[in-house]
Amino acid sequence: KNGEEKLFTAKNILIAVGGRPRYPDIPGALEHGISSDDIFSLKKAPGKTLVIGAGYIGLECAGFLNSLGYDATVIVRSIVLRGFDQQMANTVAQEMEGRGVHFIYQAKPSKIEKQSDGRLIVHWVDKERQTHQDIFDTVLFAIGRKPLTEELKPENIGLQLIPETAKIDAIDVQTNIKNVYAVGDVLHKKPELTPVAIHAGRLLARRLFGNSTEQMDYVNVAT
Repeated sequence: KNGEEKLFTAKNILIAVGGRPRYPDIPGALEHGISSDDIFSLKKAPGKTLVIGAGYIGLECAGFLNSLGYDATVIVRSIVLRGFDQQMANTVAQEMEGRGVHFIYQAKPSKIEKQSDGRLIVHWVDKERQTHQDIFDTVLFAIGRKPLTEELKPENIGLQLIPETAKIDAIDVQTNIKNVYAVGDVLHKKPELTPVAIHAGRLLARRLFGNSTEQMDYVNVAT
């Protein structure tokens, strides 16, 4: 940040930079929205909250906000917990609704505006292309995470990324560059789970420095 440049060299390099929450490309999202990374560092109570996204991060946030007594609404673009068993997913949604969490199905936000009193007007479009709006104190985005790989300038060493996702194309943790490895959420088509990243990193360390040959097994990872 001071403009200084340092040069590091190493026999092996491990990329484990993880990701940051993504924001949609709509007016007001970056200026007025927060993510799950920010929810515990707010300077005031979140109040009436709109959660945009119905993966498990979005549902977790809506669930604990509701349990703490705050009005919580979830905007679902398609289905709840996409990629999970839908019988279980629907049971979770019904249980949450029974506890007071509101759901807006098959809708996506189009604009967020800030009022003079600091509250937020959220506009969204439903499946019939009808526009709706409501006022919230907090808008939380939980629409997935973007790996922090492009900031590393991977093109400088010819490191292959998957287009669109910016994820690293790797077999287990081995990238297309012989002495460059990657673990965690930066990997293409690997579970985005902390214990998976930790275990893959341990196994890599044992292979590099402990004469181990054990590879990470990504089959049937519980989530």
